[in-house]
Amino acid sequence: PGRKNDPTFFRFCNFNKHLKLSPNVFDLWIYIFETLIKEHGVSVSLIMLEYPKASIRNIAHYISSQNIPELLEGRYFDIRFLPFIANPYRHQARIPEYCDIVLDNAIYNSHTMAVDTLWGGVPMVTFADGVDMGGRVGFSILSELGLEELAGKDEKEYADIAIRLATDLEYYQKIQTRIVSSTRPECLNRFWDTKKYVKNFEKGLLAIWNNFVQGNEPRHIIVEDEYEDIETCEAGINDYDEADG
Repeated sequence: PGRKNDPTFFRFCNFNKHLKLSPNVFDLWIYIFETLIKEHGVSVSLIMLEYPKASIRNIAHYISSQNIPELLEGRYFDIRFLPFIANPYRHQARIPEYCDIVLDNAIYNSHTMAVDTLWGGVPMVTFADGVDMGGRVGFSILSELGLEELAGKDEKEYADIAIRLATDLEYYQKIQTRIVSSTRPECLNRFWDTKKYVKNFEKGLLAIWNNFVQGNEPRHIIVEDEYEDIETCEAGINDYDEADG
């Protein structure tokens, strides 16, 4: 996976349902695109899903209503809508094929899309200032992978991160290398370690049951993670950066 080796073209994606979008976030995307086109000479493609088809017309109308010539001429900007695919594996395969960056939503973050994106080695830019659980999922996932720098504490920082990824190829490649290295079987980040998660979850359930059987009052259960190779994995990631960065 990886961005095209073309400093003048960049592909942004968001594959959430359109109902997750908000005008302020869409305005922020437009600001990012306009800045890249006007200040950096980068042409931009926005790729979304036909999810649902009924709202495609409204999205296109909203962009045209901003009356920004660079987004209307077709030379510097285009928007594409891919058909919804029910098969999750086929959809996952499309993400590294079509996307250089995934732009997350604010109020209700990506959940499954965030996992699919990062597993495919594609950077995702999200917000770090969510109030409710649904608005902190993206930041939580990036934090577990050691990629908190891709979460903006406000709209300006969100935009700055996206613009830097689109204009600084060396930085982009380093971020992508870190994402890909977290999925390597020999040094799998615990976020991806389903077997470890299941084992810990079972330990927690057993502790709850034993606490009940012993006649104790309900209490918080803390499951100690047996993830013993953190330092080794971090060293491996640094080596991987130097070799491939």
